[in-house]
Amino acid sequence: MASRLPSASVSFRLILIPYLLILMEPVAAQIYEEAGQSVTLPCDYSFSWGYVRYTIDWHKGSQRLMNFFSTDPSPTFDDTDMRDRLSLQDGKNLVISNLRRTDDGRFYCSVSEVGGNPPGDGSDQNLVVTVSPSVTLSPSGQSTAAIGSDVTLTCNVDSKPDANITWTGPNGDLGTENRLGLNNVQSANDTGTYTCTATNSFSAAKSASGYVVLTVQDASTTPTTPKGQTGGGLGTGGIVGIIIGVILAIVLVSAMVYIFVIRKKPAGKEDEESRDVSDRQYENVAHPDQRVASQRPGSGSDDHDYEVPMETVHPPSQPPQSSGDYQELRPAIYQSLQKH
Repeated sequence: MASRLPSASVSFRLILIPYLLILMEPVAAQIYEEAGQSVTLPCDYSFSWGYVRYTIDWHKGSQRLMNFFSTDPSPTFDDTDMRDRLSLQDGKNLVISNLRRTDDGRFYCSVSEVGGNPPGDGSDQNLVVTVSPSVTLSPSGQSTAAIGSDVTLTCNVDSKPDANITWTGPNGDLGTENRLGLNNVQSANDTGTYTCTATNSFSAAKSASGYVVLTVQDASTTPTTPKGQTGGGLGTGGIVGIIIGVILAIVLVSAMVYIFVIRKKPAGKEDEESRDVSDRQYENVAHPDQRVASQRPGSGSDDHDYEVPMETVHPPSQPPQSSGDYQELRPAIYQSLQKH
């Protein structure tokens, strides 16, 4: 008698677990290079082995920069603001010289092979042109402030990408903004050196700093400056004072010149009148060879006195000629002639 094997039933449960399939585009490579330098962007297209003939284009965003066919002697560059700074290396890699701030952007290559792989693009490359930080403080160097006043220190930073700012002072770390406000400053607590440091981890020079030495003084010894401003410099009051001083100096010089001219004019007039009187006296002196207008006999002696009345003698039609017997008489000296 044949025996039968026991039977058993086996059941299976199929469990389906749903999952979400996410397709992600490759992230563009970040390339950092300092302004003024050169950068080489590789075309990472998978070329066929042996480098068959191909055409390659380079783009910045939607703008084509150049075209090159492998059998041509040189590439053709499109008319862009980068044209004079572009070159092709090894027939595929793009070289950009003398980088500018405006050269930032997405770059990629497009390749078409002749008899090889299908056309395709290389991966995106995001170029970031960096600028090392530079710091300018306002005020800078040495500065003063009055006790109890409010002071504002400003840190101007040029950097690309934007730099991180930190302020340090006599009391340690003070803030991370470009403006640092100090309220009700006191001599003991707030006098000291304040430093602004700008940090850019992507640039060639990673950081830069500037400082100001602040001295808090009593108001009686501290020059008055506008709120938020400390230190030296010529204020509005100083400029106004200089202008007023110049105007007063001009007025003073003008007055001195005027007085000098007024005083000189009467003196010249007196000299002219004196010359006129002398000329009139000279005209009334008779020539020795001419008869005098009147004579007064003496007392019988050989001495005679001559009197010349000036109102009765008229000038000759011709000027008197010089004589060898005497020299010209000065009318201002002689009013009468006495004969001995």
